[in-house]
Amino acid sequence: MRSLSFYVAGQSWLHRLHPSTKLVLYALAFMLTYLLPWPLRWALALLTFIGLWVCGVSPAKYRVVLFVTGVATLTVPLLNGLWAVEGDPLVVPLWGDFGFHRAGLETGLAFSGLYTAIGILTIALLATTQTWQLAEAPTMLGIHHAVGFALAYAFRYMPEVAVHYLDLADVWRTRGVSFSRGWPWDRFWLQCRLLAALLILEFSQVRTKSNAVEARGFSLKHRATYYVLAPIPRADMGLMVMAGLLTGVVAAWNVVNFFSSRGA
Repeated sequence: MRSLSFYVAGQSWLHRLHPSTKLVLYALAFMLTYLLPWPLRWALALLTFIGLWVCGVSPAKYRVVLFVTGVATLTVPLLNGLWAVEGDPLVVPLWGDFGFHRAGLETGLAFSGLYTAIGILTIALLATTQTWQLAEAPTMLGIHHAVGFALAYAFRYMPEVAVHYLDLADVWRTRGVSFSRGWPWDRFWLQCRLLAALLILEFSQVRTKSNAVEARGFSLKHRATYYVLAPIPRADMGLMVMAGLLTGVVAAWNVVNFFSSRGA
C-alpha cells in the first residue's frame, strides 16, 4: 500500500496545539503571505521551515514536495529576471546586455516567495495534525456541519483516490500503454481517459463512502456531529485573537499605502 499521508507523530508544542487553532492560524498566515512585502514572505517560509524541524518534522518527510517547490522557486525568478522589459534596468549582466533585470527579478522572487511560504505553511498544518482532527476543526469553530462532512470525506478518501489513480496507471502500463510517448495532446487525451475511468470507479462508491463518513459522526444534515476534540483552550483563543489583530494591522497598513500612492 502506498503511503500518501503527511502526518508525522510527535509531542511538540505544534502537535499539541488545538487543531481549530492551527486551522485559524493557517488561514491568517495565508492572508499575511499576500499582504507582506516579498522579502518577509521568504522570512516567513524560513521561520516555518526551521520551526517544523525543531518540532521533529524532518525535511526528509516531505522531500518530494520540497523538490517540486524548489523547481518552481528557482525557475520563476530566473524566467522573470531574464525577461527584458523596456525601462527595467539590468542589475546582473551575464553577456553584454543579456542578464537579470531588477523589476523582473523582484516580481519573480515575490511570486516564488508566496508559493514557497504557502507550501511550507500547508505542510506544517498537515504534518502536525491528523486528518480526523482537521475534519472536525471547522465544526468546533461554529462552521456549518456540511463543511466538516466535506472535509472528512476529502481527507479520508482523497489519499485512497490517489492510490487508485496510481494503480490504474500501473495496470494500463502493463497493457502496453505509454504515458511518456507521443505528441503532448496525445498524452493529454490519454490522461483524460485515465481520469474518466477513475471517476467512474469512484462515483460507483460515493454512496457507500458517504454513509461511512456520516456513520462516524460527520453529518451532512442539520444536526450536531459527535465531538471528539476537546473544547478550544482559552490560551489558544487569545493566540487567535492576537494573530487576527496582527493580520488586521498589516491589512490596514497596506490599504493606507495603496491610497497614499494613488493620491500621490
